[in-house]
Amino acid sequence: MKAARVRFLRSLMILWFGSARGFARKLKIDEDDVSATIHGYRRLSPRERTRWGRLLHVDPAILFPDDAPNGNGKDER
Repeated sequence: MKAARVRFLRSLMILWFGSARGFARKLKIDEDDVSATIHGYRRLSPRERTRWGRLLHVDPAILFPDDAPNGNGKDER
């Protein structure tokens, strides 16, 4: 499942920015850090995860299902 999310993020990145390099330029981050960023997204703070979700126009709960209160990707509050 984790690999599927990484592939999903990578495909969105390419769709919106044309390439990982374009993504890096748009966010003003080092191109070498793009892979580390994509593969290390689990280390992001909840605030950063929300920012990524907004940037990609995706609900953060879809990208980071373990953050949901019951831990299975569904918010049943």
